Amino acid sequence: MFEKLSEKDQKTLKMGGLAALVLAVAFTVYQGYNYWETQKKKQDNFDRDFRALNMDESAHKKLMANVPVFQMPEGESEQKTKFRDSLNLLFEQMRISTDPWVEVAAGNSIRPPAGYGALSLKTSTRGTVSFQSILNLLGALKQNPYLVGIEEFKISCDQDNPQYANLSIVLATFIDNKNNKRAK
Repeated sequence: MFEKLSEKDQKTLKMGGLAALVLAVAFTVYQGYNYWETQKKKQDNFDRDFRALNMDESAHKKLMANVPVFQMPEGESEQKTKFRDSLNLLFEQMRISTDPWVEVAAGNSIRPPAGYGALSLKTSTRGTVSFQSILNLLGALKQNPYLVGIEEFKISCDQDNPQYANLSIVLATFIDNKNNKRAK
């Protein structure tokens, strides 16, 4: 069919095809240029944000103070011992005398990830404790690397002196069930 056309028509078709090809290449280059310009703007924004995050040592320490501390769970007996010892140390530092820690059934509020279980320990104070000490205890609990959550927290105020109260608390941690044959 191309042979039946005159030389002028053949030349026109060749030039039209070449023009269409040039336009397609120009359009593709333009689209690619827009894409790379967009990517360059994103990279410049990331660089600007990264430079804004570049902080001095004191700002870094302040930021790290807000990050919770966490230790990976171990087997039940090891985790229970470490958790109980860390809680005893904390209560001793806060000068709050408590009854011995007792293991209780974990509540529904703590949902451990697959392969892990929950362990809950309960204690109550011996005698009354100042309300300020209870608040200080709550603030210091976030530093415990084994603590997952507070399941129960009961305060009963002293009728004679409302600044003092009795405290009952249940704290939870995770335990590693991966090596336990009974783990589901």
